[in-house]
Order: sequence, then C-alpha cells, then structure tokens
Amino acid sequence: MEMVKIKGVEVPVSRLAMGTSWFEQSKQRDIDELLEAYYEAGGTMLDTGRFYNGTKTEKFLVDWLNRTGMRGKTQVTSKGGHYFVNDNNEHFPEVSRVTPKDIIDDLHFSLNHMGLDHFEVFMLHRDNVEVPVDELVDCLEEHHNKGEIGAYGLSNWTLPRVKLAMDYARKKGYQGITAVSPSYSLATVH
Repeated sequence: MEMVKIKGVEVPVSRLAMGTSWFEQSKQRDIDELLEAYYEAGGTMLDTGRFYNGTKTEKFLVDWLNRTGMRGKTQVTSKGGHYFVNDNNEHFPEVSRVTPKDIIDDLHFSLNHMGLDHFEVFMLHRDNVEVPVDELVDCLEEHHNKGEIGAYGLSNWTLPRVKLAMDYARKKGYQGITAVSPSYSLATVH
C-alpha cells in the first residue's frame, strides 16, 4: 500500500484509510478479520468520529486498539463538527454543530471516550458557511499547538471554502489544512 507523509504526523501513513462508521461490538469477528487484512495489506490509518454509529464506533475501535496492541502501529483520524446523532444512531441534520465550541466539545469528547491524548489527524466533518473560516481554522490551530491534534483537515467542504481556509491559514503562518476528504457521493450531502 502506498504511504504518504502528512505535515504534522510523525510517521508516514497509508494513503487509503479504513472507515469505521459501522463498527460495533455485535460485528466483532468480521471487523477483526477486516482490520487484520487491512493492516497486513499495509494499511495504518483508521478513520472514526464522535457520532459514528451513535458513538459505538469509538468504543469498539479503542477496545480493538488496546486488545491487539495496534495503537503504536496505526494512526487515528477523528472527525468533529458533525450534526447531532444520538446513541440510537438517529440523525438530526437540521442543527449545525460547526462552531469552535462544538468542535472543541467533539475533540475532547472523542479523546476522553477513546482514552487518547491526541489524534494524528482531526477533520471537520461538515461545514457551516455562516461561520467565518478564520474562526474554525483558529480553533484547529489552537488545538494543534496544544498537542491534541497532529494535523487537521476538512471533510465534505466545497472547494471555495477549502481555498478560503487554506489561504487564511497560510496568511497567519499556521500549519494549515493538511488533508481534505471530498464527498464523492452522488447523493446530496446535508
């Protein structure tokens, strides 16, 4: 598998990340096999988020990392700034949670929930065009400087907003956006 260097992450990571949004205890055997095959193929980047599967994914993933000793051999990307999803995996997309306060809440929730002191990569899962990019990038850079985030990026943002965020970070001399995950879905993202 191809490895890439991401500014802010100490070791090269696999270009292909393993999405974990459906992971939960009831599927442990299948997921264990999948993760083992992914790692054996050279995969190292595990992608999760606070609201994946009603927060069940983070718990399953950290249990797997601890049970297998893979934390030192893999990297974790987490996402924040997603609309609310309750423990029953019911989605509430009508309420945006892309504000500095919500981002910090998601970051700290996930770090505590997983018992980690940092994420190699932390991405904003959604955008809120009503919030200036400078507020969002300032928040990410602050937590990068605190050591809670190695690198930061954006997921499901439009290209114009990505460019605004990158230009702002460059102007401020920040580490800046080091990863972008566009939506490749044919469906409309809410």
